[in-house]
Amino acid sequence: MAFAVLSEDEVAAVSGGFGIPGAVLGGVGSGIGYWYDNPSANLPGLVTSIGTGALGGALGGVAGWGIGLSGGLYGNEVGSWY
Repeated sequence: MAFAVLSEDEVAAVSGGFGIPGAVLGGVGSGIGYWYDNPSANLPGLVTSIGTGALGGALGGVAGWGIGLSGGLYGNEVGSWY
């Protein structure tokens, strides 16, 4: 496996992401929000919310917010299937 050093343009393109700390906070926050805000919470919906919250938290910014929001809504939809 080879690794490459990012150029200045590539670093600028990915700046604003929060990485691992953002993923942890996004996943935990989204999971807690789903669990306490959904009277029919279940495991598939919880896993969906945690995963999308982690992805959104890692990306940060507007893209991360959109992923986290739509993932929470989708988590509720997944939860209704069971």
